[in-house]
Amino acid sequence: MKLFLAFALLKVLGFRLADIREILSQENPGEFIQDRLDKQLQEFKTEIDAAKESVETIKALQPYLSHLNDLPITSIGEMGDIMQNKKDLRNTRTVLFASGIAMDIVELAAFVVSLRTGQWGWFIAAIVIAVIGATWLVNFMYHRVAYVCPNCGFIFRPTKKAFFFSAHTFATRKLKCPNCHETNSCLEISANAKEY
Repeated sequence: MKLFLAFALLKVLGFRLADIREILSQENPGEFIQDRLDKQLQEFKTEIDAAKESVETIKALQPYLSHLNDLPITSIGEMGDIMQNKKDLRNTRTVLFASGIAMDIVELAAFVVSLRTGQWGWFIAAIVIAVIGATWLVNFMYHRVAYVCPNCGFIFRPTKKAFFFSAHTFATRKLKCPNCHETNSCLEISANAKEY
């Protein structure tokens, strides 16, 4: 009965049958079990770390999958490279957002000052600064992003005119691919994903 309980406990701890036979044949099974448990614990930790990394990769890919349903299988391998640049794209968007907020604050402050003092030069100056700032931000964005065609997987940078006037969302822009000549909502990526 004692042997059966030892066998059941070792099985619950995840030991294989071959390991259990080896353990039961040892003169000092306690020390041998401790050594095996330490090794098994390290293997589990390694597997957990790998699983956590896979979970993070899946979480990072999920927002992009709805935009990539039509990509051919051959371009899926390139997705790892594209995902590496997610941080660069987030930094670019953060600069755009912060700069936009700063320009809005300046415009609002100039409007309030102009309203209270009756001197509208402050507000006109703020509008001029906002137009210059917006022009700079568009140029900043243009040089830091590229697009992936969902039809053929080609990575490209559009002309400035197409970039400026095309319909867009937070993550896509309606563009004509220079490779397959199809017009689609192309996924925005960091321009560092590929040299042009």
